[in-house]
Amino acid sequence: MSHKFNAIKTILPVLLWAIAAGVWLPSGAGAAESGGSIRAITPVGETINYQRHADSIQAGDYFDVIGTLNLLESDRVIIGDSELPLAPGAKIRGVRQYNTVGAKLNKTGEAVVVDLIFDEPN
Repeated sequence: MSHKFNAIKTILPVLLWAIAAGVWLPSGAGAAESGGSIRAITPVGETINYQRHADSIQAGDYFDVIGTLNLLESDRVIIGDSELPLAPGAKIRGVRQYNTVGAKLNKTGEAVVVDLIFDEPN
């Protein structure tokens, strides 16, 4: 038992010195000083929430209408305050009521795509 205590007494001052001198840092602690960068944080609901698109695409640049899905029926969708007719063959992917969704519209104002942006209710 005494040899373990002696080993701890020998190692402890070295570890304390290394921590105090800044030689030994937890992983990632020196990322900013070593040339690593921190990505900008995009507010929730502004980035499309699926992997098909590059991380840099903003939902507002992709969708014509963004908001809370209030109602989805076979012929229409209500997103926020907007009531939109659904185009024949419209693609609706992974959405539920009260999700934040985006819709792409055709030239006549019909929703051709309704896609999930954020899956938690507001």
